[in-house]
Amino acid sequence: MSRKLEIKVLGSLQVEVGEATAVFRTDAERTLLATLAAHQGIPQRRDTLAGLLSPDRPDKEALTYLRNRLTRLRSAIGDDTATSPYLEIDRKQIALRTGDDIFVDVVQFEEALATVAAHSHRQLAGCPTCLARLEDAVALVRGEFLAGLNFPSETWQAWLTNQREHIHQQALAAITQLREAKMQLGEWTAVLHLAQRQLQLEPWLEAAHRAIMTAHAHLGDRAAALAQFEQCQQQLWDELGVEPEEETVTF
Repeated sequence: MSRKLEIKVLGSLQVEVGEATAVFRTDAERTLLATLAAHQGIPQRRDTLAGLLSPDRPDKEALTYLRNRLTRLRSAIGDDTATSPYLEIDRKQIALRTGDDIFVDVVQFEEALATVAAHSHRQLAGCPTCLARLEDAVALVRGEFLAGLNFPSETWQAWLTNQREHIHQQALAAITQLREAKMQLGEWTAVLHLAQRQLQLEPWLEAAHRAIMTAHAHLGDRAAALAQFEQCQQQLWDELGVEPEEETVTF
């Protein structure tokens, strides 16, 4: 039985094999693993991966570079000695396999969102199962997708930029759904926490500022509600050069 492999990419890259933290020699191995993890269960062509990692090298050199990085990656995660290797490798393709012994946070996050979206509840606030699932999904998001990992390849950077924006929008939408459900349920402490998380993602989001003001008001802290309005006003002016909407002003 292989040791459990945990790959976390919703924030800085964190990789654990069993109880140990995986140690990588270079960002190339981190980049390769992150790419495979984001496409877990989907084989990636070797020539495509080689092009991502070293687009400026001739094809043969790029494939050799990939092969060397793959060897180091397998060593770092114990794949070369595992009874059930984590990577499925052949002459043309490489994949991070699926299985109970492999956890990838972004895969779990997106699967949870899809499950909630597909469920036939009338409203989220009335479905405890989906509420719990969405809370667990939101808790997986520690920060920006692969924060701090910037491999010097324009091709890979373009993919990373697109992926970061995609995950950002998914996280923002999930937190918004959850915050609105908590407002319907009158769980104002939870509303405060979720709206603050929204502002971490987009400090100018006026609906989140209003949610914090509303929560403080329901919790009996009028001074905090007024302070939040002033913060909202300043943030909107600094970021967008606009004043708050009438709905916010007349709160």
